[in-house]
Amino acid sequence: FHADLVAAPAIAQALSAAARAYGGLEHPRIARMSEFGVAQGQTFTAVELVSGLDLARLAANAKLGSAGLPPGGSLALVSQVARAVGYAHGRGLSHLGLSPSNVIVTTEGDVKVTDFGVLAATMAAHPVESPRLGARIGYITPEQLVGEATSAATDVYALGVIAYELVTGQRAFYGDTPEAVAQAILAGPPAEPPLPRPIVRVLTRCLARSPFERFPDARAFADALDAALRVAPVPGTRKEIG
Repeated sequence: FHADLVAAPAIAQALSAAARAYGGLEHPRIARMSEFGVAQGQTFTAVELVSGLDLARLAANAKLGSAGLPPGGSLALVSQVARAVGYAHGRGLSHLGLSPSNVIVTTEGDVKVTDFGVLAATMAAHPVESPRLGARIGYITPEQLVGEATSAATDVYALGVIAYELVTGQRAFYGDTPEAVAQAILAGPPAEPPLPRPIVRVLTRCLARSPFERFPDARAFADALDAALRVAPVPGTRKEIG
């Protein structure tokens, strides 16, 4: 971690607490966090090395081709992520920083989620004003932007944003500046993606402005998404993406 980030005692303590909580998670779809410490003045975490590509790079590579990522495979990956995050929710821990860069897809078409609690431990009171968060604003939830309480439903919103981006090939929220992106997020959900109605209803619920209108946790979201995919299957599998 950047030295200036951990110089503040409150942030250092929050990071330590987040690392302890993350280190207690044991799930096949969560990258295991094995160590949090300080060496030669550098604060670091040591996390399981996963062979694969994170979703950000995977989506960027897909844009270079004409077909993009198959929607069925993309949503199957999101369901896997939701199951992993739902396991953490069942243990009382929320991720609070989900984005395509901390979900890694293996060559088998499986996922590994990393960085549980890290972003929340280091997030400024006003995220839009933090230069280091500029590229992450599009994945920060409305309640985080305005300093409201977070919950498992915060992760559900982020999962919805990731799912929207994977199936459409477009960012859910646009803006020339972080402030403009934040305003787009606070203004309401994006245009509906071109998917069957059962799937659209699930994603729309994830992206509700109020946390109380979303699925209560990631496991409930995964159940609803899997049910929608059974009713209205779309082309592609996660094995194809792998």
